[in-house]
Amino acid sequence: MKKNFLIMVMSVFMTSVAHSVNPYETWNDMDFRSTYEPIDWSAMNRFRYEDDSYRYRSQNSNNNATNAKKVSADVEQVWIEHNVFDSNGIKGMRIHVKFTVRGMLNKQGDCILYFYDENGDALKDKNKRYWTSNGSVCASKFFKPSYENSVYEDFKIFMPYSELHLDRTTSCYFNVVIWNGDEVVGRNGKYSFSYTVN
Repeated sequence: MKKNFLIMVMSVFMTSVAHSVNPYETWNDMDFRSTYEPIDWSAMNRFRYEDDSYRYRSQNSNNNATNAKKVSADVEQVWIEHNVFDSNGIKGMRIHVKFTVRGMLNKQGDCILYFYDENGDALKDKNKRYWTSNGSVCASKFFKPSYENSVYEDFKIFMPYSELHLDRTTSCYFNVVIWNGDEVVGRNGKYSFSYTVN
């Protein structure tokens, strides 16, 4: 007796789409709006790791199929409040970042701001407080998404003016980079501001 076997392979892709919105207040009165310029990232080599390309995580199911999950982020909006104070009374600027992350459920990430002078040279740190491993100035803050896809509507990072280590009035800029561990998963442009020595 012949038997017919019907083999049916089903691939089910499930995407859990949810928004994790930080309960931050909306700022209506801005001292300053940053100017934005796109950056040719392929020409830049200023980050902590030489290979900052997108990478992928994969899961093997029954040794028959591999489902790749892309970890990525989009920086959608950035704005600045100048001449504000933190809880310790330190004067600086508060940078607001709106960004979306995907594939980072319960993973710890970093939103890092890298600061440069008007010539494109990284500002140099002097006291190892707001700094990168190569001695440049940065400001950062951790985040840990509660959803597979999360939106941070108003992610705030405070940067003291004193930690820029500038002794003259000048123009500067920073760029925003989203990290997943040691991987860059999102980044965006060039946000200019003026620094004035009183």
